Amino acid sequence: MSVGLRGRLGERARARLLAAAFDRSPVARAVLSLDPKTLGVIVDLNQAFADLVGRPAEALVGHVGTVVFPAADEAAWLATLGELGPDPGRSISVRRPLQRADGAQVWAAIRGTATRDTDGAAYLLIDAAGIEPGIEPGIEPGIDLGAAAEGRVGSEQAFEDSPLGMVVAGGDGRFLRVNAAFARLLGRPAEALIGSTYASITHPDDVADSDERQRRVRADPGSVQSFEKRFVRPDGSVVWASLSLTTIAGDDPGRQRRRLVQAEDITARKVAEAKAERALRQLEMTIAVQRDVTVAAADRDAALRLIARRVLDVLPAADVSTVQLLDPSRQALRVAAGTGMLDIPPHLRIPLDGSLPGHAIRTRSTVRSDDTRTDPRASPAVRAAAGGRSVLAAPLLGPDGTLGALVVSSREPGAFDDADAQQLTLLADALTGALRHADAADRQRQLLTQAERTNEALGSANAALEKERAAAVAAVDRLERSERRFAELFEHSPVAMVVVWLRGAERGRISMANPAFEALLGYSPVRARGMHVTDFLADAAPHIEPAMRALADGSDVRTIRSSVLRCHDGSTVPAASHTSVIVGDDGQPESAVVQILDVTAQHAAAATAEREHRRLRDTLRAQRDVIAGAGDREETLRLVADHAIGLFPTADGALVELVDGPAGLRHAAAAGVVDGDAALVAPLHAAGRTIGTVQVTAGAAGVFDEADEQQLALFADAVSAALRHADDAAELASRNRDLEAANRLKRDLIGMLGHEIGNPLAAIFGYTELFEDWAHLDEQRRAKIMSGIERQAHRLDEIVQEVLLMVRADAGTLRAERVALPVCEQIRTALSAAGAEQLPCTGPDAVVLASPQHLQHILTNLISNAAKYGGGATAVRTEVAGDRVRIRVEDRGPGVPEEFRAQLFQRLARADRDAGKVRGTGLGLYIVQSLAQANHGDVRHEPNPEGGAVFVVELEAAR
Repeated sequence: MSVGLRGRLGERARARLLAAAFDRSPVARAVLSLDPKTLGVIVDLNQAFADLVGRPAEALVGHVGTVVFPAADEAAWLATLGELGPDPGRSISVRRPLQRADGAQVWAAIRGTATRDTDGAAYLLIDAAGIEPGIEPGIEPGIDLGAAAEGRVGSEQAFEDSPLGMVVAGGDGRFLRVNAAFARLLGRPAEALIGSTYASITHPDDVADSDERQRRVRADPGSVQSFEKRFVRPDGSVVWASLSLTTIAGDDPGRQRRRLVQAEDITARKVAEAKAERALRQLEMTIAVQRDVTVAAADRDAALRLIARRVLDVLPAADVSTVQLLDPSRQALRVAAGTGMLDIPPHLRIPLDGSLPGHAIRTRSTVRSDDTRTDPRASPAVRAAAGGRSVLAAPLLGPDGTLGALVVSSREPGAFDDADAQQLTLLADALTGALRHADAADRQRQLLTQAERTNEALGSANAALEKERAAAVAAVDRLERSERRFAELFEHSPVAMVVVWLRGAERGRISMANPAFEALLGYSPVRARGMHVTDFLADAAPHIEPAMRALADGSDVRTIRSSVLRCHDGSTVPAASHTSVIVGDDGQPESAVVQILDVTAQHAAAATAEREHRRLRDTLRAQRDVIAGAGDREETLRLVADHAIGLFPTADGALVELVDGPAGLRHAAAAGVVDGDAALVAPLHAAGRTIGTVQVTAGAAGVFDEADEQQLALFADAVSAALRHADDAAELASRNRDLEAANRLKRDLIGMLGHEIGNPLAAIFGYTELFEDWAHLDEQRRAKIMSGIERQAHRLDEIVQEVLLMVRADAGTLRAERVALPVCEQIRTALSAAGAEQLPCTGPDAVVLASPQHLQHILTNLISNAAKYGGGATAVRTEVAGDRVRIRVEDRGPGVPEEFRAQLFQRLARADRDAGKVRGTGLGLYIVQSLAQANHGDVRHEPNPEGGAVFVVELEAAR
């Protein structure tokens, strides 16, 4: 492996260099014997390995390495070493638990390579790194890891093959030797680094700190400086590294000491931390924007402007944000609101085809384009009009279809990532809810102008929505006041303090402690005096002594550390310590004040905040899904049950019950197992009354807490609003249908009257014009005129009576004063009135219960219809079936067209075949049916088997 080298080191210098790298490496390392007589015996180890297994080095050197393995793994480890053999270059990689001195286990990834020293003795050089527990143990042979402790066994390859970047620098700071790992880290050839200094490759903002660290090493050659810094590669990119800096001696004691640096690439971790911090800030801002949009939801335009403005706060990489809504054709988008560097004409219509917002609408998912110039989903025309290299588009999804899209863009390519897409999706969902709320308000206002009878219902709905919004604002205000009170109490809590000596043999020992220290750790001020600060630490703390030295020599004047402290009773307390230097009479650091804060509550609060954050996120998601399905009441109830059980990890079932009159509650929807020992129940409200409950159950008792109660109450409020919305939508749809039916009836009735009344009136007007010549007309001509006027007046009266009967039938005010009537007598009267006296009544002469006027109207209409449409009635028959009497009016005409039969008894219905040939209002059969039903009977049509039609009137027989 090729590395850079400026002047070859002597043998003694190289040995000291690699020995220092072995001893001071942050990687846990050890050397084991492969000699069959001493197989597995630990020959040497560094402090990092001793810290990993929690044992001092002297307790391990000279002992078989199985002392750090659980008993069950000892035989397998020795068998592995025996199979490896002493041949140099063979390697192993294993993952196993290690046994600490306190009995605890720590999982480690162990990698080792066989080698020999200058005397031919065989050894195994191992590196061990702690890993997450639960990884199955196993051996992966054949991984060549190199050796990191060459100086102990005589192999120079350890420096070159180390996975950590390693550098040897001279006293003047120039690089004498670098390994391949360091060259890869810097993105430069190793030979290009020889002779350079850290200042030439360090990020400008980190140069001062790097110089300070080197100064400290020069001041205290035995110290180790560990810190993080940034390097700059030739292409301008920045890499983060964790450095360990120490001093090693050269060949000649009189020469300047060299510096050994070990570097670990931590760029990925730094990038992940930055992404996590950015995602948290975006989520907090998104929640704030959602709250503002909810408050402004009553005003559609205000909600659009607000979201367009605030989305740039959540996504700072964006230059432009627009809300684009579908136009009435639903084939193009118009810009309804926008903010930023807008150059889109206000009249522009963006087609769905060939645009990224259109693609988002058609796929019903958020779309991201890192460069619209190369994205085939965006047409050149739309791209030129809209501008922007990077685009995010999230659809606005409503229960009845897509409303449009929320779009952000940037002039720079690749400006957005997946986290930005998720944030935009959340904002689009919030805007969708606000638009639906605003649209519902608009529909209510429109219906108010159409029907005054809906005023009270819509007023109640608006009042309920305002009450809900006020309740939400009040809840947010109460939460903010609670947070402020908690912050004030926390800031004024007592603080434990101790004074620690910094000079001489007493360095690190306590000279004074306050009562708050006793309250925190249980040590009285008298007992604490003279104790060393490390006596209170629960874990080993090798950093304490170097930190004390730095305070004593003035390198540090103030430090902040986190640690776990051991109380007098053996319990532990997580704490944060703030240390400040106290200067003595000689102007030099003499002691230090350590303020100790119990951060147990902070840790618990962080855990609680994370838990509540998850609760809030899940509740918001559930609320969004329930509100999205609010147009369908049954679907809403099913979603409520499904989401209710999902919101509570300890719940086994969920149940929604609705009030069912005096009978109590009925099951409306359920999920999971609803029988259990524990239950949470929250009421559902509408218009100031309880309409039901939503509850979650668990098989085990005591699994729910107050936070669960609050979460269920919030969820129940959203469910109540969704149910009210579903009920309002159903009621409005019903009223809409009634209004549309009334409008159609009005139009049809006006059209019919205009046609049917026009002909008689025209005839009457024609006859009146003859009055001018009345004196010259003979009596026969005068009688004919008067007869025509009378006939047309009767026709007008018939139309008026039919319309009045229709109105009474629609209003449900038709009443029948039924009496016993002989059927054949009534039939003969009707035949006479219709001019068909020659037609006999056949069948039994039964007696029915009916109104005489109604029965005559029914029979006369059916016999007249037979004459107008069927060439005249051919038979009128009676039948008796139990307590029912049927009257059949038959004709042999063309019959009723099959496609018209379903509409035969509807208002104003006329077959196309007869509409232009036969005069009529289309109300006759509708009135006949209404009169028959008012007399506890009915009428129906049957095709005549011999051709023509049969109309059957069925009435109740008199007893």
